Amino acid sequence: MSSAHQKKQRVMIAFDGDNFRDMIRTTGPIDVTKLREVLTDDRHLSDITFFISVPAEGRLSTEQYGFIMTMRQAGIRVKTHRRQKKTNSADDSTYEVGYPDGFVFTHIMRNLAHFDTLILVTRDGDYAFLLDYLSNDMGKHVEVCGITFGMSWELLNQAQRFWNLGLMMQQQEDLRYTKPERPNNGKLTQERLFPTGEENLGEEANETP
Repeated sequence: MSSAHQKKQRVMIAFDGDNFRDMIRTTGPIDVTKLREVLTDDRHLSDITFFISVPAEGRLSTEQYGFIMTMRQAGIRVKTHRRQKKTNSADDSTYEVGYPDGFVFTHIMRNLAHFDTLILVTRDGDYAFLLDYLSNDMGKHVEVCGITFGMSWELLNQAQRFWNLGLMMQQQEDLRYTKPERPNNGKLTQERLFPTGEENLGEEANETP
């Protein structure tokens, strides 16, 4: 494929944020700005979004603040989804459920006309049927970025290209993350993360590239 033709390819990159956080516990911190450049691969980046679940109630931890702010500083749009509290009928204990898979699906389907290639950053096999549909029914090119440890074979089987994140970090030293200076005099606040005090996920879900 010629370079001129590659540049015409419109790429959407979607991060399964909960899964990505788990992966970097294995690989170590990643420079997401550089990762975006590598994955785009001289094509046109039409959309890049990071989806992540947050606690059902209360404020985020400092680690969560830092993680999301790093994404935003890299020019990556962040969409958050608050988990829901459930009660275990057996012992009245509480637990949280709800991950952003559905929001990832919705975002991708709403933007079908705006990309030719989807790059999904995850290891989760729940996305396998989505990649199958996009590739075989919609004629899209589908790629997966992740590490081999814990990777779903069903997901990998649907990918037309696999970006081995662990191997990439071994071969490209500049993919390793260097901690940036913190904004707001070193403080990460709820107001800086969510200007209105909430996620506004419904509004962001209607955005198109």
